[in-house]
Amino acid sequence: MPKRKKKFFFKRRKKILAPFQDHLKPVSLRKLLPNSVTLLALCMGLTAIPFGVDKSWKHAVASVLIAGVLDGLDGPIARFLKCSSDFGAELDSLADFINFGAAPALLCYFFVLHEWGRFGWAICLFFAMCSGLRLARFNIQRITGSNRTMPSYFSVGVPVTIGSLLALTPIIYSFIFKQKSVVFQALCLIITGIFMVSRFPTFVAKGLKIPVHYSGVIVLASLITLIFGWVMPWETLLVASLAYVGSWPFSWKAAQRSQSFEHS
Repeated sequence: MPKRKKKFFFKRRKKILAPFQDHLKPVSLRKLLPNSVTLLALCMGLTAIPFGVDKSWKHAVASVLIAGVLDGLDGPIARFLKCSSDFGAELDSLADFINFGAAPALLCYFFVLHEWGRFGWAICLFFAMCSGLRLARFNIQRITGSNRTMPSYFSVGVPVTIGSLLALTPIIYSFIFKQKSVVFQALCLIITGIFMVSRFPTFVAKGLKIPVHYSGVIVLASLITLIFGWVMPWETLLVASLAYVGSWPFSWKAAQRSQSFEHS
């Protein structure tokens, strides 16, 4: 190739690649790791859907649970590596809607609510919409910083991750007792959806501060829970779901006491 043509070729290539040069710069692995975990969680949530179509219910529920574990890891990893970003927060929110809103709704429809036809599908849509509204409100509170109206150990409404577990409780119940109930499944979706979009205060573990003299008891209880979770995973999840719902009256009373103390 003549010199003049070669120079023209390279100049032309530089002009074509100019808009992409900023995006083609090397990125450190430290910045990619949290988003990679979020994308892996998204893959697990989406994988639950074909498992539900094939009626492999245990694999489907396990996929959603693994997505929940990965969702709980991406934030701490980003903060530990000091690479939190708005892009990661938006990606995490999108993945949460698919993993804990759309996927559980579809699983519940495939599992038993299809027996109610359009009405059963409407209930699934209601749950998915409530999860989307819950995430939208959480994003607004995160951006504006208006989510600190209550102590850090309270959440305004049921988080979508826990809401997905409550929605899947009838399926977990069927693993243990070999029984299906359309009414039970519908009530779980409706009640969970209402509590997700409500302003009902619920406990969150990450904001709790454990006194030092109780630390040994907490470690022992956590160890026992892990052992039972390994030996009897479905029974442990069912008990955890019931315990969480049973904590709602206590969280309501604790929130009322907290607000009355602040106003006094």
